[in-house]
Amino acid sequence: MPARTPLRILLGGLVARYTGPLYNDFYLGQLRDLGNGQFQAAIFKNIGGVFTTIAVGTTTASTGTGTLEFEVVGSSLKLIFNNALLAYGFDTSLTAAAGGSAGMRLGQGATASSFSADQVVVPTSQTLPFTDGFSTVGDGSQLSPNWIDQNGNISITNGAATGAGDFNLSTVNGINVADVTVAGDVSLTPGAGQSAGLVARYTGPLYSNFYFAQFRDIGKGQYQAAIFKNVGGTFSLVTLGATTMKNAGRLQFKLTGSALEIDLDNTVLASVVDASITSPGSVGMRLTRNVTMKNFSAS
Repeated sequence: MPARTPLRILLGGLVARYTGPLYNDFYLGQLRDLGNGQFQAAIFKNIGGVFTTIAVGTTTASTGTGTLEFEVVGSSLKLIFNNALLAYGFDTSLTAAAGGSAGMRLGQGATASSFSADQVVVPTSQTLPFTDGFSTVGDGSQLSPNWIDQNGNISITNGAATGAGDFNLSTVNGINVADVTVAGDVSLTPGAGQSAGLVARYTGPLYSNFYFAQFRDIGKGQYQAAIFKNVGGTFSLVTLGATTMKNAGRLQFKLTGSALEIDLDNTVLASVVDASITSPGSVGMRLTRNVTMKNFSAS
């Protein structure tokens, strides 16, 4: 549930999943005046009356007046000010199943008006084929509610999904399939050491339990494919594939039973047989910083 309110901020924030009693058990998205026209975002959890920092975000130059939004979906927490994402983090201490109230926390002299709280409607099931051209942009240039970030943050820039952190994983809500072809148009900046990839059979939680087909810049104009498995949060190489001089194209990850294959523009770069993860799961994408993907699909 995201809470939104215009604020005049000295020290102010928004509260979600409050279960109490009193000053206990809630998430807090806060924006604080640092002085000299600078404001800093941060996200906290309060468990049993004790505050713990989840994320300290960027600073922003501001008059201190604007609309603050705290979006809490599953384990993903995001703080957005004047439609710009300032802080994000992940936590499972206070679950959506437990529910809770929304509210605000204001320091002395801070004011708030036009408070609102809206439910984020997350699909519980979706049918294949699934496609996303990233034309639907959420608050703060975020992915639509069809997606949820599991690590880092993927936003939308100029019609493309774009990695914000060092390693960013987003999966599709409501997909649960074992045999699938996942695809997306990727583009790596030559010489930047970037990587892009596709995810399948994701069961989580967070950054764990999935297959990952990677396309990576290895330098000197060479790009290499590889297939990994992540079991319990630990990555293991399944197979290292061929190299190519192409830095962009249509990347596909095909899974049929224990047969796994990655190709670029219909040229197979790696194939292997592995039965480590057989259960159905979601699909998604994993992008490093500033890497883009367009025209995602799963079928």
